[in-house]
This record gives sequence, structure tokens and C-alpha cells, in this order.
Amino acid sequence: MVFEAQGLNTVPIYGKFIGKKGVVEFLSILGELFNNEAFEIYTLVAVDNYIFAHGYMQHRVKKTNRVFKCEYALVCTTENRLITSYKMFEDTVTLSEAYSSE
Repeated sequence: MVFEAQGLNTVPIYGKFIGKKGVVEFLSILGELFNNEAFEIYTLVAVDNYIFAHGYMQHRVKKTNRVFKCEYALVCTTENRLITSYKMFEDTVTLSEAYSSE
């Protein structure tokens, strides 16, 4: 199982989180970083063992109280009805700016 979001290493959510322990860490970091204000799914498609989602999200960064909002794309793979790979694609520059104390 691999959860992955690519971006600058200055934002703790970016990186590769492997195995059940990694997923727990990933979800824990999400809760520590953000207050979710909006999460919408515009399109959801499942083909074989792939799931594709496109939508809009808006989070308030707890550290800075700044809002991070953007459209996203998510690609997951599944096996035996469990997610084995999760890859989020988002506006990494906007999140890095919202997370930065500068």
C-alpha cells in the first residue's frame, strides 16, 4: 500500500507513505495540517482496478490560518476492494505558499 502526494518537502503531507503504518501517518498529518472547508467530487470513474476522481478542495492551514483551494485529480488502484495506491495531484505551489510562515 502506497499513499503519495508529490510536492515541496517543506510541506509534511508531501512524500511517499508506505504500508498500513504509512497510511495512518498520512491521515494523521492531514488532520494536523488542515481544517477541511470543502471537498467536492466533480467526476468519479472506475475502470478495472483503477479509480479516477476530479474535483475541488478547500482547506484552512492550521499553522498559518491561510486558505488553500484548488482543483485536484486523484488516481487510486485497488486489489480485493482495498486501496493499494493513492496518488493526489494538486496545486503544490499554492499549498506551499499557504503553509509558509513568510
